Amino acid sequence: MSSLLQEIADFWDHHVADWLAGADPMAAPLPAWYSSYTGSGPGTPSRDGFPEPYIGDLRGTSTRPRMVVLGLNPGAYQPPFQSRDGIFAKHIQRLGSYSAWSSTGPYTAASGTRRWDLTSSTVPASASRATGSAIPE
Repeated sequence: MSSLLQEIADFWDHHVADWLAGADPMAAPLPAWYSSYTGSGPGTPSRDGFPEPYIGDLRGTSTRPRMVVLGLNPGAYQPPFQSRDGIFAKHIQRLGSYSAWSSTGPYTAASGTRRWDLTSSTVPASASRATGSAIPE
């Protein structure tokens, strides 16, 4: 992997780890990035959920990254999944880092179908575990 991709993955791994530990870090250049999108209604950015700056295997542990798309459109904050004690936070902690979690394709199952229903206001009983083996209990 290129040293730049490693540096980016390290930056976000440290940022998310600090956030999960209870801090609310905003190291440069994050204030400019955060303020660049205002959104409205359910799409209003919130620092109550962890940031998801990219999804995929940025470190190249199982595939070679060919394109990086930064996540600017945050969508609606989903506390059951994205809060400090949410399902995704628990998966990140279990796997050891944001980059490890991101590389599992957390929003889709191996079959390419949606793994979670993020449009529902309730968390299904089956959401306590991921479908497939990418995210261990």
